[in-house]
Amino acid sequence: GGNAGTAASMGEASSPALASDHPAFAALARVLTPTSALPGRSWYPAAEQSLAALYTLHPDPEGAAADVVRSFAAAAFPGASSDDDTTASPFGTVNAAYLARFLFVLGEVGLRHLVHAEGL
Repeated sequence: GGNAGTAASMGEASSPALASDHPAFAALARVLTPTSALPGRSWYPAAEQSLAALYTLHPDPEGAAADVVRSFAAAAFPGASSDDDTTASPFGTVNAAYLARFLFVLGEVGLRHLVHAEGL
């Protein structure tokens, strides 16, 4: 591949390029939020690239991605929480746009995490 001779291709762990409080992560967070200002279709490629950057640059991509997934789950299922012991179904209040974004993020994080785990 295109990474011949790099630390990653030689089996060496490479360190993240940025600290977790770097301003770049604030910019990624503006995209990776359920209420992102990006309209409709343009959000999906931006979110894909933002997750790729997160997994490449963040010192704890697993934790950061988990936070992203939680925020999208909370937006897609606003009545549901892990502490809620009620038997009422939250599915009557699902917003289709938030659900679509949640499922996209969930799938993308799953794929990114598999690739990330292979590199460990």
